[in-house]
Amino acid sequence: MFFLLLPYRVGQRIEQWPWATSAIIAVNLVCFGVQQYDPEAIIRTLGFTPAWSGLYTWFTSMFVHASPAHLLLNLYFLWLFGAALEDAIGPARFATLYLLGGACALALHTVVTFAVAPEHLYFPVIGTSGAIASIMGCFAVRRYRTPIKVWWFFLLLFFPRAGTFEVPAYVGLGFWFAGQLLAGLLTAGSGAFSGVADWAHVGGFLAGVVVAWLSGYRRLEDLEVLAEEADRYESGGMPGVAASKYARLADVDPDDPTWRQRAVAAAMQAEAADPVRAGERLGSMLEALIADGERGEALDTYRRWATGPLAPPLPERALMGIAALADGADAHDVAGHAYAQVVERMPETRSAEKAAFRLAHVYLASGDREQAMEVWRAFSSAYPRSTWMPMADSAFFLAE
Repeated sequence: MFFLLLPYRVGQRIEQWPWATSAIIAVNLVCFGVQQYDPEAIIRTLGFTPAWSGLYTWFTSMFVHASPAHLLLNLYFLWLFGAALEDAIGPARFATLYLLGGACALALHTVVTFAVAPEHLYFPVIGTSGAIASIMGCFAVRRYRTPIKVWWFFLLLFFPRAGTFEVPAYVGLGFWFAGQLLAGLLTAGSGAFSGVADWAHVGGFLAGVVVAWLSGYRRLEDLEVLAEEADRYESGGMPGVAASKYARLADVDPDDPTWRQRAVAAAMQAEAADPVRAGERLGSMLEALIADGERGEALDTYRRWATGPLAPPLPERALMGIAALADGADAHDVAGHAYAQVVERMPETRSAEKAAFRLAHVYLASGDREQAMEVWRAFSSAYPRSTWMPMADSAFFLAE
């Protein structure tokens, strides 16, 4: 019986050419070519020996391989996962992770060898698989939802079977890590190493996971997944669902105003057939922006969505909140528009009295004296005993 699993495609579109991955592959190929002049001497000199070898071997051993098959298999996995990961984290971080992960892989291999198989302390360790394991560990976090396509082959007696399947990265790479850990535990328990540095693979993978987690790569992946879902729902004619996704993005990434603006746009699209409901949703979003201290964004949002001819009617509280914000920021256009909305649409409310009073002052501050006096006369006539009178600008009384 024979069974083989081989990943052959990572479903992640690459935006930029992976220069660091390509350079590492090129260095490995050159080193293997040089190694052919005297393979044994180079392995002894550049290979890593757990008992003791020069500090440089912690890095040179990553570029030495035992055979063409060993080299090509490692470079295959390096390209498969490295190109997509480098596209996500950048070439400098990728190269650093490669070297750091390879060193961590050798460190765990050394610890386990000292602990359970000291007779193997002088066996040189070569190959880049530990460093590649760190790339795979980081990939499992940074691109955890990325689909990996796997080819399988099964041979029982003389009846071969083959096919393909697809799994998310965290599942496929999680199973691979579990296999390496199981192999390491079995060989450590028996004390007979197989010639494969299973614990180096474990150490490299764990190093990649830790680096990815501490670097916040999981959060970045969550953001990208949410953004893709929101875009898909929006383009698929489901703006209401898209609006909720964008709102979640705004909560996860509050420093980026793009998500809040897209949430507003999707919400307005979703409620286009019901202006009252659209106004309530827009009002809630404006109040949230004001509460979060996003004053400039609140004013811009009002200008964009609440001042046009097809703008939905905002609730009283939202109008007075944005008007007060704009009034204090000398944003006369927004303040005047919001106060006028309250005066015109809600004349029987307590807010209408304050709005009319402040509207006269907004016109006066913006230099429109004629309009200011007109509003002031209407206010004086409608509210002759208003408690706001003592706070009126003297210009109104002089004009009278």
